[in-house]
This record gives sequence, C-alpha cells and structure tokens, in this order.
Amino acid sequence: MEMPETVFGHKMEWILHKTDVARNDLLIKQGGIYLDSDVLVLRSLDPLRRYPFTMGRSTANSLSNGAMLAQPGSTFLQETINTYKDFTAKKYSGIFEAVLSVQRPLQQWKTRPDLPIHVELTTMQRPNPWHDGRDCISHDSFNISDNYMLHIHPVKSTVKHPQIVNETVATLRTTDTTYGAAARAALFGFQDFVFLKNETEIAKNRRPAKPIPPIIDK
Repeated sequence: MEMPETVFGHKMEWILHKTDVARNDLLIKQGGIYLDSDVLVLRSLDPLRRYPFTMGRSTANSLSNGAMLAQPGSTFLQETINTYKDFTAKKYSGIFEAVLSVQRPLQQWKTRPDLPIHVELTTMQRPNPWHDGRDCISHDSFNISDNYMLHIHPVKSTVKHPQIVNETVATLRTTDTTYGAAARAALFGFQDFVFLKNETEIAKNRRPAKPIPPIIDK
C-alpha cells in the first residue's frame, strides 16, 4: 500500500501518525491481526479473535495500538479514525503524537460503552517500560505465563541494558529476565529455562518471577 499522507484533508508529517492511520484503515477494510515488529507472540491468539475488536491496556492513560485484533468494519476503530477530524500537525507533534492513537481509544473505552471493544488488562501490553520501568523487560523477571504476547519496546528497554541486543540462543536458555522467558517461548515453545548438565549452579540462582500488578485508575 502507499503510505497515507493526509487524514481528513490534513497533511501528516510524523511517521507515527501515518502508520497509525494506515493500520486502522487496513483493519477497518479487511479485519485481521496487527502486530508491531517488536511483539513476540507467546501463545495462540484464538481466544481473542471472537471479539469484534481487541486492544491491550498499556499505561494509566493509554491502550496500545501496537497489537490489535479486529473484525472488518470495526465500529470502535472507525470512531477512533473520526477523532482525527480535528488533526493538525502542529497540534499533535512531539510529546502529543500519541494522543490520538493510544489515549483517545482509552477515553472511548471508558466513556462509550456502546462501542464494541474487548480490553486485555495485562496479557497483551504488560509489562512494558513505559509503565513498569526500563528494567521490566531487560533485567527484571515478570511472570508472563498467562501473556498472549510481550511488546519489547527495544529502544527504551535497552537504554540501561544494551546487552539484550547481543543475546544468543546459548545465553537466552538461562537468561533470568522477562525477555529471556519470551525468547524461550519463541525459540523452544515454552518459557522455562533450558539447562545443560554442567549448568547446575546457574539453575540454583533463579529469581522468583514478579506478578504483573494491575493499573490503578486515579
């Protein structure tokens, strides 16, 4: 497809605005599953496909459009697109570029019960470094056994722990982090450690995985 350059007659300069409009348009027309390239799927998404539209809670003020499941003609997505009618590049630039794509959907979910949307509170977009700290994926160990996916956000996750960029299959077998668990699910089909016979000392140093805390609305 060609990258959209305008929305409701307004020119878009920011690449994120263009991709937001493109993914929404495609899902409205065709339906299906959209995933950012830094999303690792950990188990079947079939249970989520029965809903007209699905997003995951990401932070206290946002749903994430980095992973969406939609039936064609999603009313919720169409209403999200309609919020772009007041778009101007100047108004939604810099710190405000995500308002339309992730904050407006949260507002719609809370204030428009007539719009069909299913929101996963923890299993699609948590933990993430925007809400749970920069260490949550690259250093901490969160329990993601129930997660459908893990959104890595590598640009933010690797700021303090750049070593995850250079992980190998050998190191990921015993990497005691959230990212390690997700990588093992992708590589081996399960999240538990894979030890060799000479790695018994490493096996003794496992940390208990932390539960993912709920987001408390203020």
